[in-house]
Amino acid sequence: MSKIKYLIGLLVMALTMSSCTSLYQKAESKYQSAEYNAAIPLFQKYMAEHPEKGAELNYKIGQCYTLSNRVGAAEEFYKKALTATDLKTAQKDSLKFYYAQSLKANKKYKEALKAFEDYSHNSTNFEFQERTKTEIKNLKNIDDILKKESKISINLCEDINTKGSEFSPTIWQDKLVFSSNRRKEETFETTGNGFHDLYLYELTEGENCKGTASLFAPNINTDAVHDASATFTPDGNTMIFARSGTGSKKDNETEVSLYVSKRNSQGWSAPVVLQGISRIAESADDRKKNRWDGTPFISPDGKTLYFASNRLGGEGGLDIWKATRSESGGWGLPENMGKEINTTGNEMFPTISEKGEFIFASDGHAGLGGLDIFTFKGGKVENIGVPVNSNADDFGLIYKDDSAGYFVSKR
Repeated sequence: MSKIKYLIGLLVMALTMSSCTSLYQKAESKYQSAEYNAAIPLFQKYMAEHPEKGAELNYKIGQCYTLSNRVGAAEEFYKKALTATDLKTAQKDSLKFYYAQSLKANKKYKEALKAFEDYSHNSTNFEFQERTKTEIKNLKNIDDILKKESKISINLCEDINTKGSEFSPTIWQDKLVFSSNRRKEETFETTGNGFHDLYLYELTEGENCKGTASLFAPNINTDAVHDASATFTPDGNTMIFARSGTGSKKDNETEVSLYVSKRNSQGWSAPVVLQGISRIAESADDRKKNRWDGTPFISPDGKTLYFASNRLGGEGGLDIWKATRSESGGWGLPENMGKEINTTGNEMFPTISEKGEFIFASDGHAGLGGLDIFTFKGGKVENIGVPVNSNADDFGLIYKDDSAGYFVSKR
């Protein structure tokens, strides 16, 4: 072989290696930036060229689905990763836990129970061990939930829903306010869908699901951030809702915070961060202190604000907290709702029915998979059962009156 051909061969090999490396680095960069939907095809393309790395890549693809709240879709990738022997110890541990979760999300309750029991004998992860104990206990009693009698009937609100996602319904002045990503002004790379906005739905008289939808107000929704989960004071003139950051490295809002807007004769005021409850970093060094505050609900008497947060002092994951309105109109120091309601899993979307029942969603109490809807009364948490709850996420139950209401499901 001539020296020129030899050098060309080395150059081609170097370019090929560089291309493969850059493809993996690009996928990993998307993964680390929580752009999971964009990372999935990149990991898959790299795996097609490097099947020997299938263990790690299948694990990460599974994580992309789990971390973007598509747990059921992760099962096949976790299962493939389980057959490999070259995973790191930490990845092996979390893989088995997440695999068991994906089985439950796909309604494979017996398989999920066995997977959690196997995991409980070998895990070294304290947080996952605690959640596993709860899952095992819950799965052993899952028939009690499935057989529970219910007088509730459910219907899909086809006129309200789109191919996007609609959630966090609430009633304001006999109108339905909810969150939707139907506008798609930009792509949210974590899921590949649009960013959420607040919508107002003018219900047709005498109808629960028919009407006309429009953006809530001109200065409330912001491009390239999520605006969601609105709640209103009893007089309807103050709104608290959740807003995310842009995801940009230059944005000091790295999580989700609560915002407040007030209505006057000119309309709704420009939203500002809810003082005493949420905070946004003032510098790049302060960004790591940001916390997730969302799914707010103001009690019917206007005196208590309930919301979900991962702030310090909770039981783990997202907990439900409450703050009491002061005489000056501000909100007092948030208090954790305690172990009766909060678990090492996630509790969120608190509401109170017209009958005074405290309602919330949880994936830590005994449920059918993902988030289930629960009531808390007499010091006892109770799963409201089927047909409202399913193996998918079910949450955000709000009553329109004493005979009808709305909830959200990913079934």
